Amino acid sequence: MNNPEEFDLRPLTIEKVFGLRAFKPTDEGTLKPVSMPATQTGFLWESGENIAKCVMKVHIPAVLGCKCGFWAYTDGSNEYHFNPTSVQGIIEASGRMVIGTKGFRAEKARIVVLVEPDSDTIINHRIEKRFNMFIRKHPDIPVVPNVDAALFEFPVSKIRPSDFRN
Repeated sequence: MNNPEEFDLRPLTIEKVFGLRAFKPTDEGTLKPVSMPATQTGFLWESGENIAKCVMKVHIPAVLGCKCGFWAYTDGSNEYHFNPTSVQGIIEASGRMVIGTKGFRAEKARIVVLVEPDSDTIINHRIEKRFNMFIRKHPDIPVVPNVDAALFEFPVSKIRPSDFRN
């Protein structure tokens, strides 16, 4: 995800867009962005609407040329999920958005469904425990057994930068 065009081609404000992303469950029963180091404090996902903030604090996310906003995939991939300490879910995004070739970045988002973690390995048992703590705190977020079930219930939006002209 280092190529700017993947999430940063067209600015756009739109109502609702669905995208697949990964989350990192913590020992405290919270969900963090997967890209956030374990020792870093900052944004934690909650149920309901989440509002992004730019760490530069110079604009409202999401804008071209900055990496702020809630990221999600719409192309069927979820590169961050290759991290064994993450769980997958689908977000419903709204507000200001930037559309790229693989997905989007958005000003606002809410988790609409989470996927149960795979409990095949020792590390995933710890992730499962953290995940269950989050779900107990946020019982309004539905949980499904696999990504296919999540995508069936909330298909990712089919949007591409070429759909929007300047």
